[in-house]
Amino acid sequence: MSPLTARTPAKLNLGLEIASRRADGYHEIWTIFQSITIYDELSFEPSPVFAYDSDPSIDAATDLARPIFEAAALRHGWRGQLRASKSIPVAAGLGGGSSDAALALRLDASAARRGVDHVAAARIGADVPFFVHGGTALATGIGEQLEPLETPDIWFVVHVPPISITDKTRTLFQGLVPADFSIGGTVRRIAQGLSGYSALPETLPNAFHRQMAAFPDYARAWNALDALAGRVALSGAGPALYSWHESHADARRICAALESSLSGATYLCRSSPRHQDEQEIQRLARALASRDRSG
Repeated sequence: MSPLTARTPAKLNLGLEIASRRADGYHEIWTIFQSITIYDELSFEPSPVFAYDSDPSIDAATDLARPIFEAAALRHGWRGQLRASKSIPVAAGLGGGSSDAALALRLDASAARRGVDHVAAARIGADVPFFVHGGTALATGIGEQLEPLETPDIWFVVHVPPISITDKTRTLFQGLVPADFSIGGTVRRIAQGLSGYSALPETLPNAFHRQMAAFPDYARAWNALDALAGRVALSGAGPALYSWHESHADARRICAALESSLSGATYLCRSSPRHQDEQEIQRLARALASRDRSG
């Protein structure tokens, strides 16, 4: 029998404006989160004891899902082996770690037959509450205040240049200058358009673009994607860039062109609606709670 599995989606930021720095050190933002069809995967196999294996590509100490799974196993008496397999690029602005954490919270909540505590989710990461439901949402505050939006039917070409920045998010936030800040008006207009089933505009803002543009691999990828698609944006704090398309054929053609001309990783993916996998989550939670461990 094949193992039970659950998938955790990546996200894009369809615009990101930073309004101000708060007294607690966090920043007020305006952004639209969009789930996309790039996934990490969690698989279950029977075992007489509980074990969670992080993907070998990441440091287990930084795996946001690990402490959630370990605490849940103690509370619920879980058994079985969970293995994480990552396809979402790490530290790319695509939210893979937060998405994995949200899946762990959903399994814990399903086992306890309650909803996910969104306050606790936000303490793990500002975008974790979004991943609890996924889909499309206008996010304000530090990213934890969410207003669901209609999910547009869009194809994306996502490119991740080979750029590594130590303590990336903190470094880029500290590098913001007054010209990088705005009041969220552009993102609000984009959100209103999506609510009215309008297409995305040709330009999407991102407060981190100025800093990222100083990296040659980023600038090269930006120029290539702009030349091919005529539209390009940065996701989160990057370095992932993307273009957006109504046509699958256009997106596929541009993806192939980038793969043949740029170093780094390129993905063809699509917008994804709010989670429709509750049965999958419940099956996995029941398997973890089962006392039959003959396997």
